[in-house]
Amino acid sequence: MVAPSGNRRTTARRGGAIYGSGGDGGLGPLMRTIGLVVLVILLLVLIAKNCTGGDSEEASLQDQVELQLALAAQSTGDGTVYEGVDVTITDKTVVLTGEVPTNADKLNAKQAALRTDGIEDVVDNLTVAAGATPPGPGDVAGLQNQLNELVLAEPIQFTVGSAELEAESNTTLDRVAQAISSSDGVIIEIRGYTDSQGDSDENRILSQERADTVRQYLIDRGVEAISLSSVGLGEANPIADNETEEGRARNRRIEFVVT
Repeated sequence: MVAPSGNRRTTARRGGAIYGSGGDGGLGPLMRTIGLVVLVILLLVLIAKNCTGGDSEEASLQDQVELQLALAAQSTGDGTVYEGVDVTITDKTVVLTGEVPTNADKLNAKQAALRTDGIEDVVDNLTVAAGATPPGPGDVAGLQNQLNELVLAEPIQFTVGSAELEAESNTTLDRVAQAISSSDGVIIEIRGYTDSQGDSDENRILSQERADTVRQYLIDRGVEAISLSSVGLGEANPIADNETEEGRARNRRIEFVVT
């Protein structure tokens, strides 16, 4: 009876020695080392993804801006007009550099970049080719350039939900009136737009009332009524994302189209 008892203790010690050496010997530290290595690798992958994520977003925005420039070039009838323009993106800001043929092309390039969803600002470092002439009487493209630049710098604002002009827009419209009066033989269509919030029919009516208000303001400043027309297009032709407040604010606008 003593011998079997001794054998059991020996077996237990050997069993303990086997499991003990397995846990405290070579495999335990090795597994911990492998685990640390895997963790470090995962952290490096996450860091790399975060670093390249911004680059990837900027590359995507750059592609979209270049597409908008290509579309704008096609609308001018000269698909090569923006071939000399370089586009770089930094923190949702577009930087345009290079040379364009005219002042109108310079402004159109800036507007095309601003039409890109996700772009918040444009730094316009474009130069105009030597020999380009400033706008003059009857210069449709030059006047269009002037009017676009005015409303882009200081958008025409209305009281919320009404066709009443905000006081700060008077200065912009005074400059618009002066520019139009300096160009003989042109016809101006005033286009009113809203965002997509609310009823579409009501938006169209409101946009028409706002366009009419602008037309009357210009007439009161001496612009000939026969040269002005107004149309309300409601939520049509958005230039930004209506899902964001910033985008909706950009869509609530007045545009001038010179012919």
